[in-house]
Amino acid sequence: MQNVELMRSLITRFPPVQFSFGYGSAVLKQVDHKASMIDLILVPDAKSMAEWHTENIKMNKNHYSGIGRALGGRGVEFLQNGIRPFAYFNHAVINEAKVKYGVISSDALKQDLTSWNHLYVTGRLHKPICVLTENECLSSLNQQNLVKAVACALLELPSTFTANQLFVAISSLSYRGDSRMWFNENPNKVNNIVKGNERAFLQYYTKALGLFPHVKQTGDDTFEQTVNDETTAELVQLLQPVAALPKTADRKAVVQALHKQLASRVLWASLGGTVKGPLSAGVMASLRYGARKTMIGLRAKLGR
Repeated sequence: MQNVELMRSLITRFPPVQFSFGYGSAVLKQVDHKASMIDLILVPDAKSMAEWHTENIKMNKNHYSGIGRALGGRGVEFLQNGIRPFAYFNHAVINEAKVKYGVISSDALKQDLTSWNHLYVTGRLHKPICVLTENECLSSLNQQNLVKAVACALLELPSTFTANQLFVAISSLSYRGDSRMWFNENPNKVNNIVKGNERAFLQYYTKALGLFPHVKQTGDDTFEQTVNDETTAELVQLLQPVAALPKTADRKAVVQALHKQLASRVLWASLGGTVKGPLSAGVMASLRYGARKTMIGLRAKLGR
């Protein structure tokens, strides 16, 4: 994990939160990508999002765009909860560090963790994170989230597979269908997240993997699973809370249905985030952020 102390110091600059974590390249070093921004998710400890944003505007007025400041706490709450994926992102410079932080209510995060209705913040939790503020309930729900992510990956993997294959399959869940991947994201993003970080993923998923008796680790980076009608039915049953899957032993048909449903949710959540971006971060900040992402994506496509 990188930048842990810096991220812990940043959390003290906000109104109280009940759960928070750092994610992305500032936490987990990625191949061919130098982290230029600290990414955080904050779950406020407040009666309402309006109350928390009102206090944060007082403490950190310059974090909000002109639109955000004009709307005030109640208006920002309406914008956060009125357009899915029900998160509000600010861009700021804190202690000379560039920071992007998303704010989501506890109820919205719980709903996404249990039903995967957006996979926007939940998808970020599919990759190793740095928990900065502990919350027993949300951490427990995230463990269930990780178990479901493993179940999805197992359905599409063969009887023998590597750690890299497992975690690429898991990390792909929240990018398949993402509108940003069409234009300004590095097409190798998922592979870059996993490559070289298999140890961190294995540590993060230790408990979840231990709940699948038909899966055995056969080496440092290799696994095998029993693939038959019974294990397929068990995995489909486990995923019932998040997807309506056909009750068939044909794993290819199950995976096709699963990918279609999840990609649709990711698409609409990413479009909502794109629409909300200029309103929350400001037009210029959104353009700069988009331009930076586009340049990274173009360099990757051109092999530079």
